[in-house]
Amino acid sequence: MKIGGKIFLLLCLLGTSTVFFISCERIYSTPEENIELPKKVASITEAILSITEMVEHINSTNSTNDIQKNIFNALEKEIGCSLNILDSITTDGDGYEYTAEFTGLKSRFDRKRRIGKFTVSLSKNYREIGASSIVSVAPNDPFQILSLDDSLTNVFGDISFTRTNLNQVKIEYSHLSVIQNKKNYSVDGSYTMSWTSGAETDGLIWDEVKISGNGNFLIDNTEESNWDIILPLEKNYEYGCSENLIKGILEINRVGERFKVDFDPFENKSCNNIVKIYYAGKEFEVRIY
Repeated sequence: MKIGGKIFLLLCLLGTSTVFFISCERIYSTPEENIELPKKVASITEAILSITEMVEHINSTNSTNDIQKNIFNALEKEIGCSLNILDSITTDGDGYEYTAEFTGLKSRFDRKRRIGKFTVSLSKNYREIGASSIVSVAPNDPFQILSLDDSLTNVFGDISFTRTNLNQVKIEYSHLSVIQNKKNYSVDGSYTMSWTSGAETDGLIWDEVKISGNGNFLIDNTEESNWDIILPLEKNYEYGCSENLIKGILEINRVGERFKVDFDPFENKSCNNIVKIYYAGKEFEVRIY
């Protein structure tokens, strides 16, 4: 090979290597611990949704009548849990109430595995404007969501639902306790689920929703941060694509730092658990659970 050809080949190899290292720097140059906070906030957001979605699905399936056992029997198979009716009618003036207990079976609804029990009370038929519902998880029996690697997120406390419109539900929680990898999080939040499709039908299957809201986190009672959904989070509840958010941006702020989590990093509304985190002018594509 002529000297000129060798130089040309060497330059090509160097150019390829340069591109390779630039690509690696963009994804990995900041130590992993620097983006641990946004990963945790994104993961906990999904975990809390794993509870509220189940409650919304059950409540709205029984939205126009008092609780019916035959409907609950069908729901038990669909979402992989045992439902126990405590109060089946609203005409007695105190609403109705039930418990849902999960044993780790993979749900047909979203293929997630859940362990634990929550109690749900409703003031009146769930479709009525102003209807309210309270979800309670006892501290001595936290609700658990299993991730793909079988690690657990434990959640306990109260979550409230309020029907504000025919296609909107407001969800709020204060000092909700979340435990993940031996770290304790106290979470406050208020967000609104707005239906772009399926609001008039029972249950969440085949519905499309957008979620907006904000709140804050306290980690181990010392480190505080706040979160804000700056682009509505989107989810399509169809079989095979119900487990993950498909679009939206979550912003997290703590003293001197700002992170953004993009749930649609490839701009194709893909049904996966990959997000893009923006921090200090760099981008990191990671799996959140």
